[in-house]
Amino acid sequence: MKLNQIMSSVTQREKSKFIAILDKLCLDAAEGDKSLTRKIESIDGQIKNASGTEITQLYSAVKDFFMSELKKTVINEFCPNQPPHKYFNKG
Repeated sequence: MKLNQIMSSVTQREKSKFIAILDKLCLDAAEGDKSLTRKIESIDGQIKNASGTEITQLYSAVKDFFMSELKKTVINEFCPNQPPHKYFNKG
């Protein structure tokens, strides 16, 4: 199922939670990504007002940033004194 379809089938509360998380990810990722900054500006910086297609595009744009941050967090939390696990280096 595509993200756009999922977003149209979830409750407003679930959609709001997802958009809040996506908004935070976009702000963090945009600090080093001018292309993402332009995408956010094209929707007036208000992700909550974005269309389903725009939300899908923003999610795709921050997906790699999210995975990278998630990997760092997992490594730091669960393996603070160990080198990164080989499976986390696959991208």
